[in-house]
Formats: sequence, structure tokens, C-alpha cells
Amino acid sequence: MKKLLIIALLVVGCAVQPTKPQASFAKVEFDPSWQIRIPSIGVHMTKLNDTTVQIYEPTDIAMKQGIRENDIFVSIDGIKIHNWSDIVKVIRIKNINDYIKIKLLRNNNIIIIDYKILHIMNADKFFQKILQMTGNGVRMNIALVMGEVIHSYPHDSYEAKEEWKSNSKTTIERQLTKIAALEELLSIVDRTYIDKILNEIKFSNSGLVSQNSALQVGELTGASHLVVADVRLTKENILKLNYKLIEVESGEILISVRRIHS
Repeated sequence: MKKLLIIALLVVGCAVQPTKPQASFAKVEFDPSWQIRIPSIGVHMTKLNDTTVQIYEPTDIAMKQGIRENDIFVSIDGIKIHNWSDIVKVIRIKNINDYIKIKLLRNNNIIIIDYKILHIMNADKFFQKILQMTGNGVRMNIALVMGEVIHSYPHDSYEAKEEWKSNSKTTIERQLTKIAALEELLSIVDRTYIDKILNEIKFSNSGLVSQNSALQVGELTGASHLVVADVRLTKENILKLNYKLIEVESGEILISVRRIHS
């Protein structure tokens, strides 16, 4: 029985070209605590407009099978491709070495390719959950709430801690922005507006963010979902980023992930 896998064709994760999938896994650093392995077409994509997805930077394997720079997706396995979620619906039920029929538009000509999936990516479980939800038709307006950096060096300056916090926040926002650029069901609450709300309610962001405080922010910003993140830095200079996805209406934590960087 084929496993349900959620595709992320973003510049996140690591694409490889395996001849034997089992052997290829050992060549790629993989952390199952926050990653999953997914099949990939092996291309990057951009949206030209609301109904057109264009390919850029195809891998060598993709090019050998007939895909070219600037090709436009028409359909995959008979499903018309207008946006990111259309591709998700097809790829998420595929496995390595499966074939898909890709119809492309190239210089006003239709190109049809029987394409063998030969790429595997390591992808972040957290952002795959968001892709899964939007791929299933869930509209998400996400607000990102960050706690203060919990630092094992008590004498570090306020500026140093704020820099760690800002960098971590930017990393998460960048991933969300990549998804939003391709997925019409995802929008992100403006960071400036969130900061304004935090100041108005005198939000205390020292240490870990409580769920009740985060939900208050979600209600005031009109967000449907929250990404709540906390940052810890140990004496060994190991960065621990804890983040969770919360549904504002129910307060349910949909996924929680701890990511460690040394």
C-alpha cells in the first residue's frame, strides 16, 4: 500500500538521485525528529499568475527526462495544474520509481513526458503539515509569535539575544513566505501588525510563550492559525528551536517540533 507523502518542492530539504533508494538514504543526513523523506519531481517552481506554474532550475535528472527551464505545467496524471495544491494532490501518493505523466507547455507547444520519480528530499515535518492542510483545501491565515531567547549565558547583552530571536523568526517567516508564494490558501499576518498588537496588550514575551497568550494574539490579529516558537541557546552553543502550529478557534496543537542546530 502506498504511503501518503506530502510534497514540498521548495528550496528546503535535500534532493538526491538514487539508483537504489535504500542506499541513497544513508548518503543524506536525516533527523527523524523533525524531518520526513518525500518524493520530489526535482524542479523548482514559481507562479507567473493565479493559474500558471512555471519551472526553473530543473535538476540534471529532470532534464534528462525531458523537462526544461521555463516549461509551464499543464497537467500531471490528467489533473490540471493551476497552483501548488494541485501538484501536492498528485505527488503525495507517489513513491520513488513511480511514473507520472506530465503535460508541459513549451514555446506554445504541448510536451508530454512519462516521468520517473527519482528524487528524494528531506523535508521539515512542520511545514509539510501546513502544506498538507492547504493541499486538502484548508484556508490558513498564519500569525507568527516568538518568545524571547532563553540563553545559557546570563551576561549576554540584550542586543545579542534580540539578534538570535530575529534570525530565528526570519528563518520561519522565509519558509512560510515560500509556501504562500505558491499556495493561494495560505496568507501571513504582517509582522508589523503583530508587533503592534503585542505592544497594545503589553504581551510578555520573556521565556516560553504560553498557549493562552498566543491565542489572544491570534484572536486580535484575525489569524486562523498560529506558529508559536521559542528559542534556547545552550552553553555548548547548541540552538534549540521549538515551534508548534495551533488552531486559534479550537486551541488545538496540530503539530509540535523541536529542531536542534549545533
